[in-house]
Amino acid sequence: MRPSPRFAVLSLACALTSCAQLAHDGESNATTQGRLEAALQRMLADEALTNARIGVAVTDLATGASIVEHDANKGFVTASNMKLVSTAVALASLTPAFQWQTRVVAAPDSLTADGVVTGDVFLVGGGDPSLGGLPRARDGAGDGLDALALQLRRRGVLRITGTVRGDAGAEPFPIYGSGWQWDYLEEDYAAPSAGLNYAHNVAEVRVQPTTAGDAATVSCTPDVDLPWLLLRVTTVKQGEPTRIRFHRVPHSECVVVEGSIAEGSAPYRVPVAVGDPAQFAAAAFVRALQRRGITVDGDAPTSMRAPVGAVEIASHSSAPLAEIAVPLLMQSINLYAEQAWRAAAFYGMGLRTFADCERHCIATLTALGVPTAGMVLADGSGLSRRNLVSPRQLVALLAAMRKDSRLHAIQTGLPVAGESGTLRSRFMRGAAKGQVRAKTGFVSYVVALSGYVDRKDSAAPFAFSVLLNNFTCEPDRAKAAVDAFVEELAQCAGSSGATGDN
Repeated sequence: MRPSPRFAVLSLACALTSCAQLAHDGESNATTQGRLEAALQRMLADEALTNARIGVAVTDLATGASIVEHDANKGFVTASNMKLVSTAVALASLTPAFQWQTRVVAAPDSLTADGVVTGDVFLVGGGDPSLGGLPRARDGAGDGLDALALQLRRRGVLRITGTVRGDAGAEPFPIYGSGWQWDYLEEDYAAPSAGLNYAHNVAEVRVQPTTAGDAATVSCTPDVDLPWLLLRVTTVKQGEPTRIRFHRVPHSECVVVEGSIAEGSAPYRVPVAVGDPAQFAAAAFVRALQRRGITVDGDAPTSMRAPVGAVEIASHSSAPLAEIAVPLLMQSINLYAEQAWRAAAFYGMGLRTFADCERHCIATLTALGVPTAGMVLADGSGLSRRNLVSPRQLVALLAAMRKDSRLHAIQTGLPVAGESGTLRSRFMRGAAKGQVRAKTGFVSYVVALSGYVDRKDSAAPFAFSVLLNNFTCEPDRAKAAVDAFVEELAQCAGSSGATGDN
């Protein structure tokens, strides 16, 4: 069919408009490229970053054109930028609606007509990292242990004659990530990951002074017994300095808290990663049962596999993965990222080793259109220094996230410069404030920032990744160098930004 003269005129007009837009975009990108090349050179010449490895990639997602790069195809330690990878792989593998399950099981016919469960009760984890409740900022699911206790109470349970035991056997993986530093392991940010988790597997330990010369006392939130804590803190006279340190005994669940605390001083508070997540969850479940009026006669809670043939008497589902992904990224929660990475391989494919997890991640990223040559993936959180990902690969992943509806929760979860999450106190003024959405990353000698810069006149943002390795200056100085480059990118994006303090 021959087009009408009117259609031909319209087609010509559209073509001319498109050409004009392409010419404008080309001119704009040329200007941006010049400014970013200058900003990159300033970062490379920064004396504070002498001997540092610097990787940069910036892409215009409207055209797919690379704007500026430096060592963009080389592998870098990513720190928490690894969470972009693990979250994307989990959402793509499990679907945004995926939920972890936690169950309470007991021997068949152990629940009597008068509300007594005879024998032991097992709290069986399915890997839920949010069992203690999502962070308050998300108004997410409440405490799953209380929900389980309430179910039992509504079934008429009043007493358990045996012991509450925690079963973390649903997942076969080690509790610590591959390549994690041993001196991280008592820190709250390096809490173990297990099939049964509670309250981020972290206890807030409070050391309180007594009378000078006497031992201090200790309490814990959540309110559980502390068989894994060894307290060696003495109360000293008022006015003397408080000196407390804590460390995990190598190859042990035991954490030692030692030193001195001044008489009359406020309690000393420290978050400590627990050594046995299953036992910790079981102890917390005993308290939840007691609050619901259910007594437990047995010994102190322990971790133990449930016997074959045990039957379910209560169950709890986590919030959907898409909802959990938001605090995972916004607050950079390592436990959430580890469990998402592991679940993607285990529940998605039935895989059982960290090497399996890596192969599954590589296959999933390849299916998303992300180049994976040279990529090394050792854990899901980025605590491991064995991870190697290039800036170009991270930018390609950022591009894929915008195209795949399964990954849209990641856009919601990215911190906003100067406004939310781990970027709340960065980019407090200037063009980047409110216009940059990016994942932060930091471990010793590593700083990372990867994400998007929204543009005033385009639906498609710039995608960028800046990775710094092996610097020896103060971390804040390295972050400032990264932020200066990203601020220049935000200015190039044509945003007026904000100039006032937050």
